[in-house]
Amino acid sequence: MGTDYRFFFMPVVNWYDFESTGTALAYLFFTWTGDFGTFPESIPKNEAEARLRKIFAAPNNVYPQLEHQPYRKSVMFDGEAYTPWPESYNDSTMIYNLVDLRVRQDGDYTYYAASADEYQFDLAGHYEPGENEKFLFARAETLGLDYPATLAKLLETGEISAAHKSRTYAIEFRIEGSNTVPMFVSVDKLENG
Repeated sequence: MGTDYRFFFMPVVNWYDFESTGTALAYLFFTWTGDFGTFPESIPKNEAEARLRKIFAAPNNVYPQLEHQPYRKSVMFDGEAYTPWPESYNDSTMIYNLVDLRVRQDGDYTYYAASADEYQFDLAGHYEPGENEKFLFARAETLGLDYPATLAKLLETGEISAAHKSRTYAIEFRIEGSNTVPMFVSVDKLENG
């Protein structure tokens, strides 16, 4: 699911009740091509609306009317301008450790509430190694594995929790009937305090 939905770049949303409609649209445009930093020049209105309905859930499946405007690397909604994420990214590797998963049934919908801790590692060496990189390098040497294999092992054994987490995500998504495609109900990014 994380790969399919560009988990790291999910906007904070709640029931498609966007003051963040602009944020959700920026996310949609950001992921449209599948290449970070590459944005389409234009998207047909019906395709944009269909994609939002595919990814985000709305109460009673009633989606608000969207105001369509030209997209020039910002999205206008309700008089506010929303911009996508910066186009230059480091090559950090993001690891997500699922720490809680709850399930509840409501009619034809199954709701999942998940919490995941996010850990960031600079495997490309763009920055001076921080505590996470030093932790990873030491574990890789002990295990005799390369860095990606070490991260996978740390995640598998739960040792990843010894690294410094950057934030925790609280995510709720739902699945209707026997469908296998989740729709996001809410995403909250909780900064570490």
